[in-house]
This record gives sequence, structure tokens and C-alpha cells, in this order.
Amino acid sequence: MLQDDYKDAYPTWVEVVTPGPNPAHRGRAKAGSSTTSISDVLGWRVDIKNADGIKRALAEAFPIKVVNGKNCVEVKKGGFRSQAAQAGTFAVTGAQKSLYERVRTVVEQIKPLLASIRPLTSSPDQEDIDAVKSLIGPELDELVEQLGTEGGPPIARIDHLLHLLIGYEHDEGWWSKFLAKFHKKSNDSKGHIYDLGSALGITDDNVNTIQEEMTLTEFTTILNYTDMIVMTWNANRDAFSYKPDQAFLGTQAVQIERTLTCVSESVNEVTFALDSVFIGPAERATIIVPKGEFEGGTLAELLSWIDDVAARGFDQINVSGKYGVGNALKPALEKVCHAVDSVLKADIKIPGFTHNRVENAFKALQFNLGNALYYAESIPAPDITALAVDAARMPIRAEALPPPPPPPPIEDKPPDSPRKSK
Repeated sequence: MLQDDYKDAYPTWVEVVTPGPNPAHRGRAKAGSSTTSISDVLGWRVDIKNADGIKRALAEAFPIKVVNGKNCVEVKKGGFRSQAAQAGTFAVTGAQKSLYERVRTVVEQIKPLLASIRPLTSSPDQEDIDAVKSLIGPELDELVEQLGTEGGPPIARIDHLLHLLIGYEHDEGWWSKFLAKFHKKSNDSKGHIYDLGSALGITDDNVNTIQEEMTLTEFTTILNYTDMIVMTWNANRDAFSYKPDQAFLGTQAVQIERTLTCVSESVNEVTFALDSVFIGPAERATIIVPKGEFEGGTLAELLSWIDDVAARGFDQINVSGKYGVGNALKPALEKVCHAVDSVLKADIKIPGFTHNRVENAFKALQFNLGNALYYAESIPAPDITALAVDAARMPIRAEALPPPPPPPPIEDKPPDSPRKSK
């Protein structure tokens, strides 16, 4: 590294920077941003090959209603929950899709019970009851909304919502402990649903008539529904921790696309930082990496390669799926990660290159590449070759093949007589 005496000679970086697409990929970036905007409006990941899915998503996002004899188009906020786009490709798949649908159905069953349940105590405090109910309803709605977060639900936030509702803690056997505390009428149980039961006076001692027993049954049903939510969440919780053996492509693809976008932005930031210390495009094309994974290559070639990896990664995810991620995107990310590391370790003695802003930009690029590689590694690639070999080695049962048909009989026919000339 050079001495730091010269670093103050460069202008202070005071311009407000908005990272944008690389000019070399301007057309592709515009196409990607337009597709993203359309997907946001429709609430559905657009698949240009699925015309029927696009039509159903449009019909769901812009339903036509007849008002006073006129056709009126209503703008409805789209979402993957839209039933009209079921045939398309959703960003929410696998365990998250199953978990969301199940919890949404359970919450729809809980809300009418919360609205109709009556107190069992003779002198209820209606203000306290209304206050607790006003908390439970929005918390249930937020729970469903967060479970439908594209890219996977935030684990800490879901845990917190369940903690507010019923004092949930991520611990095996927690539910049994909670029920034991509730039936013993312990005051150390936490959760707004438990507080609602206390405000309503839901105890066995307050049950005298069949109607009161039905109220107790309604509250017990609410607890049972909440039990289903907790058990479902515990069963699928680890699927959103991005572990390689439990990841789902739909959830991980969103995370990979986000990190690839960060990689593209980091490339632009590195370019801007180099420009700010007077290392322009022509000079970047002459700076050779002396050693490492990218030995002999120029800095301009490396930045262009990284930008291409990020741009092509979207197609490799959406078109080639797991195979494209594991056999194309992941190896490319590994290569460019090592290449950036070699640049940071290289002793490139060019004034300005060792400036803090350049070094920090390269470190940010390295960090984002590492994040993209981490998410890519969490998606196991299928071994297509092994599957093909196994299929080729499968024995063919002779009895499964029908016998060949017998040859047609040969009939002796007299030769045709020549045509008679007229």
C-alpha cells in the first residue's frame, strides 16, 4: 500500500449518488424494471410464456363492474393471494405457500368467534374487552400479511406476533406449558388472547347454563385454532432460515434476485469511486490484476464479468430453475468472489486505487457477492446426469411389450394384362 499523504489531493465525494444500471446493459435493465413494475401491479410474477395466467391476473387486478349500465374498471391492489393467477409462477411457494393458506383459513375462522363471544362474568368491563379485541384483530391480520412476505416471512417478526397473541416462545413443549398455566388460572401466562379470556371471565366456575357452556366452547375453539397456528409455524419455521437442506426455490429465488441487484449496484459504485479518483474507463482497461483467480485480466474485464453474472442470473433462476442456479450461477459467483478477493489483496500501485472510497466500494461488492453465493448454495442442484443414467439402466420387461403383428398373407395374383390400345 502507498502512503496516505496523497489521498487528500482528490476531491471530496459530496455528490448525491443514485446507483443505476450499467450503460452496457441499459436496454436489459429497462426491460427488467418494466417487468418488475408490471409484476408489482398485478401482484404476480409475470411469465411471458403463460398468456392465460397474464389474462387472469389482469382480470383480477382490474375487474370490470357494471354501474348504471356502464362498464367501470376497478383498480384492485394485486397480490399472490389472487385466486385468478393460480396457474402462474408465484414468488411464494413451497412451505410458505402452504403455511400462508393454512393460517389465513384459520384466522378467517377465529375472527367471527372473537366478534360474537360473550362475557361469562356478571359485571364485565366492556371497555377492557373492546381494548383487547382491538389488539387481537390487527395482530392476526398482520400475522397473515407477514407470512405472505415475498422471499420468506421474517422469523423474528412472526415470533413476536405470536408472542403478543399467546406469549409464544420458540421452545419445544411450550404449548403444553401454556395450557397448564391457563387451566391452573395462573396469572403469569402472557398473551392478548389469554387477557381476553380473563376479561370475559372464561372459567369453569362461571359456566352454569348451556348457553354459557357454548361461550366456553367458543373460547376453547379459539385456543385450538391458535394451537394449529403455532404447530404449523413450528413445523415450517426452519424452512425460512435458508438452510441448504430445507430451502425452497420460490423463497430463495427472491433473495437471490435481491442480492444480484445489490451486486449490480455495487459494480456501479465501484466504477463511480474509480472515476472520482481519476481512474477512468481507459485506465481501468489497462490495470492488470497481478495474481490470484483473475491473474492477467484487467480491472475493466472483471467489472464487466461481474455485471454480466448479475444480469444473467435472473434468467438462470427463472428459466433454468435449480439446475441453472447450481450449475451456472453458483460457479460463476464463486469465480468472481475469488477474483474480487484477489484484487483487494493485490498490490496495485496506482495513485488513487488505494483510496479509502475505492477500497470500501470493492469491499461492499465482495460482501454482496458473498451474500448472493450464500443464497445460491442453499438451493441444491438436481443431478440430471445421474437421473438419465438410472433411466437408461432400467430393464425393459419383455412381457410389457405387445407381440409384433403377424405379417400379412401373400396372395398369388395373375399378372395384370397389358392395356389394350384403342
